[in-house]
Amino acid sequence: MMQSKNLTLSFSSESSIDEELKRESTADAITISISYLVMFAYISLTLGDSPRLSSVYISSKILLGLAGVMLVMLSVLGSVGFFSAIGVKSTLIIMKVIPFLVLAVGVDNMCILVHAVKQQPLELPLEGRISNALVEVGPSITLASLAEALTVLLDFLLQVTAFVALIVFDFLRAEDRRIDCIPCIKISPSYADSDKELAIEPVNH
Repeated sequence: MMQSKNLTLSFSSESSIDEELKRESTADAITISISYLVMFAYISLTLGDSPRLSSVYISSKILLGLAGVMLVMLSVLGSVGFFSAIGVKSTLIIMKVIPFLVLAVGVDNMCILVHAVKQQPLELPLEGRISNALVEVGPSITLASLAEALTVLLDFLLQVTAFVALIVFDFLRAEDRRIDCIPCIKISPSYADSDKELAIEPVNH
């Protein structure tokens, strides 16, 4: 605020949620891209067989790893598109957290599936090896994914219930002048007032 003898000028600025989402998404685009590239390199090295110079161009799984990362990205885009279609706007949590969470789960499942296929006898046809691998690891992958989804749901429920109650208790503790981490000790009002006066007292040189 600017003041003069006969004029007072006040100004303020604000940004909408859409502008903030756009700015944050653009700012984190490099970080997200680097993370996906690192995961892509990790998948390509993990899914491939033991590197041999003579057959590295055959045993490597670069294309398979790229396809796996693309599937993870498509799942994230699909979920965002679905909620956008029903009128739910994207939030910063979707832009920052969900891609990494889905990527971590997807990478783990892909590694388990490929490893299970490699463990099958080579005498079996490819269809039989794929079928046996799905029989072996399919239930565990399904249960793990359901458990992770349930964990996210329970975490949300605890945040909007138990953590909100803890926030109330913490604010009540502060208003009652009780020490953090040792709430059984209460500071007297006179001590708190004197400490406040010392904090705002100007320093004279």
